[in-house]
Amino acid sequence: MRCARRYGVAASAFALAFSLASSASGGTTEPTLDKAWEASGPIDPETLAADELGAVALGGGGEIVVLDTSGEQRWRLTIPREGGFGPLAIGGDLIVVPIDHDSYVGINRVTPAIQWEHFLAGASVAAVGAGPGGSTAVALVSDGGVLELVDGASGTVRWTVAVAVDDGMVAERAWVIDDRVLLAWADDAGSHLRVFATDGGAVVWQHDAPEFSSTPAVFAGTVTFAENIRLDRKERVVAEVRSLALADGRERWDRGGRSTSGYWAAISTAAGADGVALVDIAGRVTVVDPTSGRVRWKHTTNLAQVAAEPHVVGDVFAMTTYGTGIVLAEMADGAPIYGSVVDEGQTVMTIESSVAVGGSLYLLVSWSWGDTEVWKLQGEPA
Repeated sequence: MRCARRYGVAASAFALAFSLASSASGGTTEPTLDKAWEASGPIDPETLAADELGAVALGGGGEIVVLDTSGEQRWRLTIPREGGFGPLAIGGDLIVVPIDHDSYVGINRVTPAIQWEHFLAGASVAAVGAGPGGSTAVALVSDGGVLELVDGASGTVRWTVAVAVDDGMVAERAWVIDDRVLLAWADDAGSHLRVFATDGGAVVWQHDAPEFSSTPAVFAGTVTFAENIRLDRKERVVAEVRSLALADGRERWDRGGRSTSGYWAAISTAAGADGVALVDIAGRVTVVDPTSGRVRWKHTTNLAQVAAEPHVVGDVFAMTTYGTGIVLAEMADGAPIYGSVVDEGQTVMTIESSVAVGGSLYLLVSWSWGDTEVWKLQGEPA
């Protein structure tokens, strides 16, 4: 089963509920995120992807909108597609979209030509990155545990592996990065990581958690996540935050902690040069140093999370919650940032999807009267 997004909470509730657990810093310019531009989005907005070349938005009916970093539309195309079958993936000049529960298409990002179609029963998620020799490679995943690496230009299969899955995957994610293919998922047996070599598909390392964990963040050669271990005598979840080397699985650091609710695989870990951020089911935010794991600050939002989207956006922590609000705080010390571009008290706009790229945050939003937009929020230059 998949977690459903919830709606209807006003942005003002987040500012009021975001209780400060550490003192705000003084004497420095407060980090901000301001709207750089907005552009027309797809009909029936569903999901969003972004990278250093811009953003790509996907609608449930198959409409794709491609934007550059300045918000200019490069092209708009509608392909036959059934909605709800996983997010799109982008990388370089390639866009990969699950079009139904059994197939993917690869589309040229420069000229909207369909380069290939690939059948995979139970099509779920995809990832695009550099494969052997620097060529574009695509990892395609089925919810039954099949992983295929295909050539980005032709769709030709390079290798196929099957992982053992207990009653289907939940919250599956994939990455192709640094000569590795990383697959993360949860099932009835817990949460799992498998890391494969892009050249040949051999398993390089693996990690299994006995209970659910947050979806990993893959950043700067590391894989970081929180996993539930057990309950203590006060019925609190004993958790471990771990940072492993992507290349070989070597543990860089780990930190123990306790949570009233624990972590869930549908809630992503967020990571950047300025820190790692984790959110538990009860909505408590914990930010740690990315090199040592030392806790910098914790905040309690008092807003239970099921499908939170936390991000590290330069020196700003950002989290879209329940579709309509954004929590913003300084990564350095957790001081809340007010004056969000989402008007306090609004209930007419829903944030459908969000993606961070460096110091920018892209949002896919829909309005109650039917319009849809892609926004780019940008921090102040350093």
